Amino acid sequence: MNSMIQTVDLTKKFNDFVANDHINLDVKEQEIKCIVGENGAGKSTMMNMLYANKRKNPDPGERSYTEQPG
Repeated sequence: MNSMIQTVDLTKKFNDFVANDHINLDVKEQEIKCIVGENGAGKSTMMNMLYANKRKNPDPGERSYTEQPG
């Protein structure tokens, strides 16, 4: 199956605080992933980076998306 969303080493820092540290994610077609963690664990920050929210763009790291067929 093809990867629909893929991240390589996504990292986000706010000053000295590291919210996300080298996140690697690979979501394939028809696959469901769950992001869980305690309050303040960086879940919303990671999702904002995936949604390409300009304010929370990753510092280093790469994202890639595959268009949905059809």
